[in-house]
Amino acid sequence: MEKLNAQAGKISAQALAKIKNLNFSFERTNNVLDLIKSGSMSLLSIFIVVVVFLTLYKSFNTTDIQVEPLQVPISLTEKGFTSEITTIRLLDEIAKIHKISTSSLPGRKNISNKLPGDEISKLQSLPVVGAIDFKSIQNLLQDTFGISRSRISGEITIITKDSNPTYQVRIRSLPENVLLVDIEKQGDISEVIKASAIKLVESLDPLAASSYYRWNKDTDNSLRMIDEALRNDDSGDDIYALLQRASSYIQRKKFDLAQDDLNQMFKKDPNFPWAINVQSYLFNEQKDYEKGFEWSSKAVKLLPNYWQPHSNLADSLAGLGKIQDAEAEYLKTIELNPTWASQYVDVISFLQTHNKNTDIEKLFHKGIRKFPTNPQLLVLYASYLDKLGRKEQALHYLNIAYKSNPNDPLVWDGYMNFTGPKDPKIESEIKGKQKK
Repeated sequence: MEKLNAQAGKISAQALAKIKNLNFSFERTNNVLDLIKSGSMSLLSIFIVVVVFLTLYKSFNTTDIQVEPLQVPISLTEKGFTSEITTIRLLDEIAKIHKISTSSLPGRKNISNKLPGDEISKLQSLPVVGAIDFKSIQNLLQDTFGISRSRISGEITIITKDSNPTYQVRIRSLPENVLLVDIEKQGDISEVIKASAIKLVESLDPLAASSYYRWNKDTDNSLRMIDEALRNDDSGDDIYALLQRASSYIQRKKFDLAQDDLNQMFKKDPNFPWAINVQSYLFNEQKDYEKGFEWSSKAVKLLPNYWQPHSNLADSLAGLGKIQDAEAEYLKTIELNPTWASQYVDVISFLQTHNKNTDIEKLFHKGIRKFPTNPQLLVLYASYLDKLGRKEQALHYLNIAYKSNPNDPLVWDGYMNFTGPKDPKIESEIKGKQKK
Protein backbone atom coordinates (compact mmCIF):
# COMPACT_ATOMS: atom_id res chain seq x y z
CA MET A 1 0.00 0.00 0.00
CA GLU A 2 2.78 2.36 0.89
CA LYS A 3 4.45 1.43 -2.38
CA LEU A 4 1.26 2.29 -4.30
CA ASN A 5 0.94 5.61 -2.46
CA ALA A 6 4.55 6.43 -3.28
CA GLN A 7 3.98 5.68 -6.98
CA ALA A 8 0.79 7.76 -6.99
CA GLY A 9 2.63 10.67 -5.37
CA LYS A 10 5.38 10.40 -7.98
CA ILE A 11 2.84 10.39 -10.82
CA SER A 12 1.04 13.42 -9.30
CA ALA A 13 4.33 15.31 -9.03
CA GLN A 14 5.16 14.53 -12.66
CA ALA A 15 1.69 15.60 -13.78
CA LEU A 16 1.99 18.87 -11.88
CA ALA A 17 5.39 19.50 -13.44
CA LYS A 18 3.97 18.88 -16.91
CA ILE A 19 1.05 21.19 -16.21
CA LYS A 20 3.46 23.91 -15.03
CA ASN A 21 5.57 23.44 -18.14
CA LEU A 22 2.44 23.59 -20.29
CA ASN A 23 1.32 26.82 -18.58
CA PHE A 24 4.79 28.29 -19.12
CA SER A 25 4.61 27.32 -22.79
CA PHE A 26 1.23 28.99 -23.12
CA GLU A 27 2.52 32.12 -21.42
CA ARG A 28 5.59 32.16 -23.64
CA THR A 29 3.45 31.66 -26.75
CA ASN A 30 1.16 34.49 -25.70
CA ASN A 31 4.17 36.72 -25.10
CA VAL A 32 5.53 35.90 -28.56
CA LEU A 33 2.12 36.61 -30.12
CA ASP A 34 1.94 39.90 -28.24
CA LEU A 35 5.40 40.80 -29.51
CA ILE A 36 4.48 39.88 -33.08
CA LYS A 37 1.27 41.87 -32.80
CA SER A 38 3.13 44.81 -31.33
CA GLY A 39 5.87 44.52 -33.98
CA SER A 40 3.31 44.36 -36.78
CA MET A 41 1.62 47.50 -35.50
CA SER A 42 5.01 49.21 -35.24
CA LEU A 43 5.92 48.19 -38.79
CA LEU A 44 2.55 49.41 -40.05
CA SER A 45 3.05 52.70 -38.21
CA ILE A 46 6.54 53.07 -39.68
CA PHE A 47 5.20 52.25 -43.13
CA ILE A 48 2.46 54.88 -42.85
CA VAL A 49 4.92 57.51 -41.59
CA VAL A 50 7.33 56.76 -44.44
CA VAL A 51 4.58 56.93 -47.07
CA VAL A 52 3.19 60.17 -45.62
CA PHE A 53 6.72 61.62 -45.66
CA LEU A 54 7.15 60.56 -49.29
CA THR A 55 3.79 62.11 -50.09
CA LEU A 56 4.88 65.41 -48.57
CA TYR A 57 8.26 65.22 -50.30
CA LYS A 58 6.71 64.34 -53.64
CA SER A 59 4.14 67.10 -53.32
CA PHE A 60 6.76 69.80 -52.85
CA ASN A 61 9.49 68.51 -55.12
CA THR A 62 7.72 67.45 -58.31
CA THR A 63 5.34 68.90 -60.79
CA ASP A 64 3.02 66.07 -61.68
CA ILE A 65 2.49 65.75 -65.45
CA GLN A 66 -0.11 63.31 -66.67
CA VAL A 67 -0.77 62.38 -70.28
CA GLU A 68 -4.39 61.83 -71.13
CA PRO A 69 -5.42 59.66 -74.11
CA LEU A 70 -5.59 61.65 -77.33
CA GLN A 71 -9.03 62.03 -78.85
CA VAL A 72 -9.12 60.53 -82.35
CA PRO A 73 -11.73 60.45 -85.15
CA ILE A 74 -13.79 57.33 -85.86
CA SER A 75 -11.86 56.71 -89.10
CA LEU A 76 -8.66 56.18 -87.09
CA THR A 77 -10.38 53.95 -84.55
CA GLU A 78 -11.63 51.78 -87.42
CA LYS A 79 -8.01 51.35 -88.55
CA GLY A 80 -7.03 50.16 -85.08
CA PHE A 81 -5.69 53.51 -83.83
CA THR A 82 -7.84 53.94 -80.74
CA SER A 83 -7.20 56.81 -78.34
CA GLU A 84 -5.12 54.58 -76.07
CA ILE A 85 -3.06 52.99 -78.86
CA THR A 86 -2.39 56.34 -80.53
CA THR A 87 -1.23 57.83 -77.24
CA ILE A 88 1.02 54.85 -76.52
CA ARG A 89 2.54 55.19 -80.00
CA LEU A 90 3.18 58.87 -79.31
CA LEU A 91 4.97 58.03 -76.04
CA ASP A 92 6.93 55.28 -77.80
CA GLU A 93 8.21 57.81 -80.33
CA ILE A 94 9.20 60.19 -77.53
CA ALA A 95 11.10 57.34 -75.86
CA LYS A 96 12.96 56.68 -79.14
CA ILE A 97 13.93 60.34 -79.38
CA HIS A 98 15.37 60.25 -75.86
CA LYS A 99 17.13 56.96 -76.48
CA ILE A 100 19.39 58.58 -79.08
CA SER A 101 19.54 61.94 -77.32
CA THR A 102 22.79 63.00 -75.70
CA SER A 103 20.84 65.50 -73.61
CA SER A 104 19.96 62.82 -71.04
CA LEU A 105 23.15 63.38 -69.09
CA PRO A 106 23.48 63.20 -65.31
CA GLY A 107 22.62 66.44 -63.59
CA ARG A 108 19.82 67.71 -65.80
CA LYS A 109 16.11 67.02 -65.94
CA ASN A 110 14.42 66.00 -69.16
CA ILE A 111 11.09 64.92 -70.51
CA SER A 112 11.83 61.25 -69.90
CA ASN A 113 11.49 61.98 -66.18
CA LYS A 114 8.10 63.60 -66.68
CA LEU A 115 5.99 61.56 -69.05
CA PRO A 116 4.35 58.32 -68.02
CA GLY A 117 5.84 55.57 -70.08
CA ASP A 118 7.92 55.40 -66.96
CA GLU A 119 5.97 55.75 -63.71
CA ILE A 120 5.82 59.38 -62.67
CA SER A 121 5.46 58.42 -59.05
CA LYS A 122 5.64 55.07 -57.32
CA LEU A 123 3.58 56.71 -54.63
CA GLN A 124 0.59 57.08 -56.91
CA SER A 125 0.38 53.33 -57.41
CA LEU A 126 0.18 52.57 -53.67
CA PRO A 127 -3.15 51.26 -52.37
CA VAL A 128 -5.19 53.09 -49.79
CA VAL A 129 -3.73 52.11 -46.41
CA GLY A 130 -5.86 52.32 -43.30
CA ALA A 131 -8.50 54.37 -45.13
CA ILE A 132 -5.87 57.04 -45.94
CA ASP A 133 -5.89 58.06 -49.60
CA PHE A 134 -2.34 59.32 -50.09
CA LYS A 135 -3.00 60.51 -53.63
CA SER A 136 -5.76 62.74 -52.29
CA ILE A 137 -3.39 64.08 -49.62
CA GLN A 138 -0.83 64.86 -52.31
CA ASN A 139 -3.45 66.65 -54.40
CA LEU A 140 -4.67 68.61 -51.37
CA LEU A 141 -1.15 69.74 -50.46
CA GLN A 142 -0.42 70.79 -54.02
CA ASP A 143 -3.68 72.74 -54.18
CA THR A 144 -3.06 74.37 -50.78
CA PHE A 145 0.42 75.58 -51.63
CA GLY A 146 -0.28 76.44 -55.25
CA ILE A 147 1.85 73.65 -56.74
CA SER A 148 0.65 72.92 -60.26
CA ARG A 149 -0.51 69.52 -61.46
CA SER A 150 -0.26 69.66 -65.24
CA ARG A 151 -2.05 67.50 -67.74
CA ILE A 152 -1.18 66.97 -71.37
CA SER A 153 -4.28 66.55 -73.48
CA GLY A 154 -5.03 66.74 -77.17
CA GLU A 155 -6.89 65.55 -80.20
CA ILE A 156 -6.36 64.49 -83.78
CA THR A 157 -8.93 65.65 -86.32
CA ILE A 158 -9.20 65.29 -90.07
CA ILE A 159 -9.68 68.30 -92.29
CA THR A 160 -9.78 68.56 -96.09
CA LYS A 161 -7.29 70.73 -97.93
CA ASP A 162 -7.07 70.80 -101.72
CA SER A 163 -9.34 67.74 -101.83
CA ASN A 164 -6.82 65.77 -99.74
CA PRO A 165 -7.49 64.56 -96.17
CA THR A 166 -5.12 66.22 -93.72
CA TYR A 167 -4.48 65.30 -90.09
CA GLN A 168 -4.57 68.21 -87.67
CA VAL A 169 -2.89 67.52 -84.31
CA ARG A 170 -3.28 69.80 -81.33
CA ILE A 171 -1.77 68.94 -77.95
CA ARG A 172 -1.92 71.33 -75.02
CA SER A 173 -0.84 71.62 -71.40
CA LEU A 174 -3.67 72.04 -68.91
CA PRO A 175 -4.86 73.81 -66.80
CA GLU A 176 -2.83 76.67 -68.33
CA ASN A 177 -4.14 75.73 -71.80
CA VAL A 178 -0.75 76.26 -73.42
CA LEU A 179 -0.65 74.92 -76.98
CA LEU A 180 2.37 72.59 -77.26
CA VAL A 181 1.71 71.01 -80.66
CA ASP A 182 -0.25 72.48 -83.56
CA ILE A 183 0.56 70.79 -86.86
CA GLU A 184 -1.19 69.78 -90.05
CA LYS A 185 0.21 66.82 -91.96
CA GLN A 186 -0.85 64.50 -94.75
CA GLY A 187 0.20 60.90 -95.21
CA ASP A 188 0.39 57.80 -93.07
CA ILE A 189 -0.83 58.10 -89.48
CA SER A 190 2.46 56.63 -88.19
CA GLU A 191 4.34 59.55 -89.77
CA VAL A 192 1.85 61.98 -88.26
CA ILE A 193 2.51 60.49 -84.79
CA LYS A 194 6.29 60.79 -85.30
CA ALA A 195 5.97 64.42 -86.34
CA SER A 196 3.75 65.12 -83.32
CA ALA A 197 6.25 63.45 -80.97
CA ILE A 198 9.18 65.59 -82.05
CA LYS A 199 7.08 68.75 -81.84
CA LEU A 200 6.02 67.80 -78.30
CA VAL A 201 9.65 67.19 -77.34
CA GLU A 202 10.55 70.57 -78.87
CA SER A 203 8.05 72.25 -76.55
CA LEU A 204 8.92 70.35 -73.37
CA ASP A 205 12.64 69.60 -73.76
CA PRO A 206 14.35 71.60 -76.54
CA LEU A 207 17.74 70.10 -75.74
CA ALA A 208 16.50 66.58 -76.40
CA ALA A 209 15.02 67.83 -79.67
CA SER A 210 18.31 69.51 -80.56
CA SER A 211 20.23 66.30 -79.95
CA TYR A 212 17.73 64.34 -82.03
CA TYR A 213 18.06 66.75 -84.95
CA ARG A 214 21.85 66.69 -84.74
CA TRP A 215 21.79 62.89 -84.80
CA ASN A 216 19.72 63.14 -87.99
CA LYS A 217 22.21 65.68 -89.44
CA ASP A 218 19.60 68.44 -89.41
CA THR A 219 21.93 71.20 -88.26
CA ASP A 220 19.55 74.12 -88.73
CA ASN A 221 16.83 72.65 -86.52
CA SER A 222 19.42 71.49 -83.99
CA LEU A 223 20.76 75.03 -83.58
CA ARG A 224 17.22 76.44 -83.50
CA MET A 225 16.43 74.25 -80.49
CA ILE A 226 19.69 75.20 -78.75
CA ASP A 227 18.78 78.87 -79.14
CA GLU A 228 15.36 78.07 -77.66
CA ALA A 229 16.97 76.35 -74.67
CA LEU A 230 19.24 79.36 -74.08
CA ARG A 231 16.26 81.73 -74.27
CA ASN A 232 13.85 79.88 -71.99
CA ASP A 233 13.46 80.34 -68.23
CA ASP A 234 15.40 77.20 -67.29
CA SER A 235 18.92 78.54 -66.64
CA GLY A 236 19.97 75.08 -65.47
CA ASP A 237 19.87 73.95 -69.10
CA ASP A 238 22.20 76.67 -70.39
CA ILE A 239 25.45 74.83 -69.81
CA TYR A 240 24.04 71.76 -71.60
CA ALA A 241 22.81 73.92 -74.47
CA LEU A 242 26.30 75.39 -74.84
CA LEU A 243 27.68 71.85 -74.72
CA GLN A 244 25.52 70.76 -77.64
CA ARG A 245 26.20 73.89 -79.64
CA ALA A 246 29.95 73.46 -79.19
CA SER A 247 29.68 69.87 -80.44
CA SER A 248 27.64 71.03 -83.42
CA TYR A 249 30.19 73.72 -84.27
CA ILE A 250 32.99 71.16 -84.11
CA GLN A 251 31.14 68.92 -86.56
CA ARG A 252 30.85 71.89 -88.91
CA LYS A 253 34.56 72.72 -88.48
CA LYS A 254 33.76 76.07 -86.84
CA PHE A 255 36.42 75.55 -84.21
CA ASP A 256 36.69 79.15 -82.94
CA LEU A 257 32.96 79.32 -82.20
CA ALA A 258 33.15 75.94 -80.46
CA GLN A 259 36.02 77.16 -78.26
CA ASP A 260 34.02 80.29 -77.33
CA ASP A 261 31.17 78.11 -76.07
CA LEU A 262 33.58 75.87 -74.19
CA ASN A 263 35.16 78.90 -72.52
CA GLN A 264 31.71 80.02 -71.35
CA MET A 265 31.12 76.56 -69.88
CA PHE A 266 34.44 76.55 -68.03
CA LYS A 267 33.59 79.96 -66.54
CA LYS A 268 30.40 78.47 -65.14
CA ASP A 269 32.10 75.25 -63.99
CA PRO A 270 35.88 74.75 -64.55
CA ASN A 271 35.54 71.03 -63.78
CA PHE A 272 32.40 70.25 -65.79
CA PRO A 273 33.21 66.70 -67.03
CA TRP A 274 31.22 66.90 -70.25
CA ALA A 275 32.90 70.18 -71.23
CA ILE A 276 36.28 68.51 -70.67
CA ASN A 277 35.11 65.67 -72.90
CA VAL A 278 34.04 68.03 -75.71
CA GLN A 279 37.31 69.95 -75.37
CA SER A 280 39.15 66.71 -76.11
CA TYR A 281 36.87 66.19 -79.13
CA LEU A 282 37.78 69.68 -80.39
CA PHE A 283 41.53 69.03 -80.10
CA ASN A 284 41.18 65.71 -81.93
CA GLU A 285 39.28 67.34 -84.79
CA GLN A 286 42.05 69.97 -84.99
CA LYS A 287 44.49 67.02 -85.18
CA ASP A 288 46.22 68.18 -82.01
CA TYR A 289 46.27 64.63 -80.65
CA GLU A 290 48.68 65.35 -77.79
CA LYS A 291 46.23 67.81 -76.23
CA GLY A 292 43.35 65.57 -77.25
CA PHE A 293 44.96 62.72 -75.31
CA GLU A 294 45.54 64.94 -72.26
CA TRP A 295 41.92 66.11 -72.10
CA SER A 296 40.30 62.81 -73.05
CA SER A 297 42.31 61.05 -70.31
CA LYS A 298 40.84 63.53 -67.80
CA ALA A 299 37.35 62.92 -69.17
CA VAL A 300 37.69 59.13 -68.89
CA LYS A 301 38.70 59.46 -65.22
CA LEU A 302 35.70 61.70 -64.53
CA LEU A 303 33.23 59.71 -66.64
CA PRO A 304 34.55 56.13 -66.69
CA ASN A 305 31.17 54.52 -67.37
CA TYR A 306 30.22 56.60 -70.42
CA TRP A 307 31.20 55.67 -73.93
CA GLN A 308 31.87 59.18 -75.31
CA PRO A 309 35.12 59.87 -73.39
CA HIS A 310 36.50 56.43 -74.34
CA SER A 311 35.70 57.18 -77.98
CA ASN A 312 37.62 60.47 -77.84
CA LEU A 313 40.53 58.78 -76.07
CA ALA A 314 40.58 56.11 -78.79
CA ASP A 315 40.66 58.81 -81.48
CA SER A 316 43.59 60.51 -79.70
CA LEU A 317 45.51 57.24 -79.41
CA ALA A 318 44.86 56.38 -83.05
CA GLY A 319 46.08 59.84 -84.07
CA LEU A 320 49.28 59.27 -82.06
CA GLY A 321 49.82 55.92 -83.81
CA LYS A 322 49.12 53.83 -80.71
CA ILE A 323 46.89 51.40 -82.60
CA GLN A 324 46.71 48.61 -80.02
CA ASP A 325 45.73 51.00 -77.23
CA ALA A 326 43.23 52.70 -79.53
CA GLU A 327 41.64 49.35 -80.35
CA ALA A 328 41.16 48.60 -76.65
CA GLU A 329 39.43 51.94 -76.11
CA TYR A 330 37.24 51.53 -79.20
CA LEU A 331 36.11 48.13 -77.95
CA LYS A 332 35.44 49.68 -74.55
CA THR A 333 32.99 52.09 -76.19
CA ILE A 334 31.06 49.14 -77.64
CA GLU A 335 31.05 47.43 -74.25
CA LEU A 336 29.39 50.57 -72.84
CA ASN A 337 26.54 50.42 -75.41
CA PRO A 338 26.86 53.60 -77.49
CA THR A 339 23.69 55.60 -78.05
CA TRP A 340 24.75 56.51 -81.60
CA ALA A 341 24.86 53.94 -84.41
CA SER A 342 27.73 55.83 -86.03
CA GLN A 343 30.00 54.72 -83.18
CA TYR A 344 29.58 51.09 -84.24
CA VAL A 345 30.38 52.11 -87.81
CA ASP A 346 33.51 54.00 -86.72
CA VAL A 347 34.81 51.14 -84.57
CA ILE A 348 34.17 48.50 -87.23
CA SER A 349 35.76 50.68 -89.93
CA PHE A 350 38.85 51.18 -87.73
CA LEU A 351 39.21 47.45 -87.16
CA GLN A 352 38.76 46.68 -90.85
CA THR A 353 41.36 49.27 -91.81
CA HIS A 354 43.95 47.92 -89.40
CA ASN A 355 43.24 44.25 -90.14
CA LYS A 356 42.60 43.29 -86.55
CA ASN A 357 41.55 39.81 -85.53
CA THR A 358 38.61 40.97 -83.44
CA ASP A 359 35.35 39.16 -84.25
CA ILE A 360 33.89 42.01 -86.33
CA GLU A 361 30.70 40.09 -87.08
CA LYS A 362 29.79 40.09 -83.39
CA LEU A 363 30.09 43.87 -83.41
CA PHE A 364 27.82 44.05 -86.46
CA HIS A 365 25.23 41.86 -84.74
CA LYS A 366 25.32 43.93 -81.56
CA GLY A 367 24.96 47.18 -83.47
CA ILE A 368 22.15 45.97 -85.74
CA ARG A 369 20.23 44.54 -82.78
CA LYS A 370 20.31 47.99 -81.22
CA PHE A 371 19.79 49.95 -84.46
CA PRO A 372 17.95 47.51 -86.75
CA THR A 373 17.18 50.04 -89.51
CA ASN A 374 20.33 52.17 -89.51
CA PRO A 375 21.43 52.53 -93.15
CA GLN A 376 25.16 52.91 -92.43
CA LEU A 377 25.35 49.73 -90.37
CA LEU A 378 23.20 47.69 -92.74
CA VAL A 379 25.08 48.74 -95.89
CA LEU A 380 28.48 48.23 -94.24
CA TYR A 381 27.47 44.76 -93.03
CA ALA A 382 26.10 43.84 -96.47
CA SER A 383 29.41 44.90 -98.04
CA TYR A 384 31.29 42.79 -95.48
CA LEU A 385 29.12 39.74 -96.28
CA ASP A 386 29.43 40.38 -100.03
CA LYS A 387 33.23 40.23 -99.83
CA LEU A 388 32.98 36.94 -97.91
CA GLY A 389 30.84 35.49 -100.70
CA ARG A 390 27.69 35.27 -98.55
CA LYS A 391 25.51 36.85 -101.23
CA GLU A 392 22.07 35.82 -99.98
CA GLN A 393 22.72 37.21 -96.52
CA ALA A 394 24.15 40.41 -97.99
CA LEU A 395 21.06 40.90 -100.17
CA HIS A 396 18.81 40.29 -97.16
CA TYR A 397 20.37 43.19 -95.23
CA LEU A 398 20.38 45.43 -98.31
CA ASN A 399 16.66 44.80 -98.74
CA ILE A 400 16.08 45.73 -95.09
CA ALA A 401 18.13 48.89 -95.59
CA TYR A 402 16.12 49.88 -98.65
CA LYS A 403 12.70 49.15 -97.16
CA SER A 404 13.63 51.12 -94.03
CA ASN A 405 15.37 53.98 -95.86
CA PRO A 406 14.00 54.07 -99.44
CA ASN A 407 15.18 57.62 -100.12
CA ASP A 408 18.71 57.40 -98.74
CA PRO A 409 21.40 57.74 -101.48
CA LEU A 410 23.82 55.77 -99.26
CA VAL A 411 21.46 52.79 -99.49
CA TRP A 412 21.08 53.24 -103.25
CA ASP A 413 24.85 53.17 -103.76
CA GLY A 414 25.26 50.17 -101.46
CA TYR A 415 22.57 48.27 -103.33
CA MET A 416 23.93 49.08 -106.79
CA ASN A 417 27.51 48.19 -105.78
CA PHE A 418 26.40 44.74 -104.57
CA THR A 419 28.09 42.07 -106.74
CA GLY A 420 25.42 39.38 -106.34
CA PRO A 421 22.02 38.97 -108.06
CA LYS A 422 19.66 41.83 -107.13
CA ASP A 423 15.91 42.16 -106.73
CA PRO A 424 14.82 43.46 -110.19
CA LYS A 425 12.00 45.59 -108.77
CA ILE A 426 14.20 47.34 -106.18
CA GLU A 427 17.02 47.76 -108.69
CA SER A 428 14.61 49.43 -111.14
CA GLU A 429 13.23 51.74 -108.44
CA ILE A 430 16.70 52.84 -107.37
CA LYS A 431 17.81 53.54 -110.96
CA GLY A 432 14.72 55.69 -111.42
CA LYS A 433 15.46 57.65 -108.22
CA GLN A 434 19.12 58.13 -109.14
CA LYS A 435 18.14 59.72 -112.45
CA LYS A 436 16.01 62.38 -110.78
